[in-house]
Amino acid sequence: MRYVFVETNFVVELLRPLPASAATALLDLHLRGQVSLLLPWCCASEARRTLDRVISEDLGFRDKMMRFAAVEYQRNPGGFDKSAVDFLRSVADSARVEAIQTIDARIAGLVAKVSVIPPSEAVVRRTLGMFAVKALKPFDEMVAGAVLHRAQELHDAGERDLHFCDLDRDLAAQHPPLAAAYAGCGLNVVQSFVLP
Repeated sequence: MRYVFVETNFVVELLRPLPASAATALLDLHLRGQVSLLLPWCCASEARRTLDRVISEDLGFRDKMMRFAAVEYQRNPGGFDKSAVDFLRSVADSARVEAIQTIDARIAGLVAKVSVIPPSEAVVRRTLGMFAVKALKPFDEMVAGAVLHRAQELHDAGERDLHFCDLDRDLAAQHPPLAAAYAGCGLNVVQSFVLP
């Protein structure tokens, strides 16, 4: 089996109003049984906080569009169909409201589809013992600790097709202690949601 670890950015890119096609394709592979997705428990709550901001980013074009339409309409009232602009505004407003109201349900739905790495004493020990000198933010340490603990378990059980799809530069294998920890459990770090 091909095991693919993901983190907060995967949840965000998948559940934002304008989802990333690579994240959607990776989930599709999981749902078809071609890969097994693993998500640290703490990523769902972090995604919740981030999605509030991302929804506004994805649908924020509505506010700019309306300002632009107001200026253009004043310049040339007969130049375009105002009802079409009003319709698009209404659709964007509805999409924003729905996206905000359904965040928790959509996160729960995704979490139910993937394998969640739960917090445990072993995960905490791995997190705390990773570095002699602190190199990551505390939340990133929790993610890395959970991923490394589960990857080591899988590696010890003979699994060798282990990948960590991660968009977070802090979690990439740029820090020597982190790179060594990934290598130690055979984890291939991929800075995208596209598997090699």
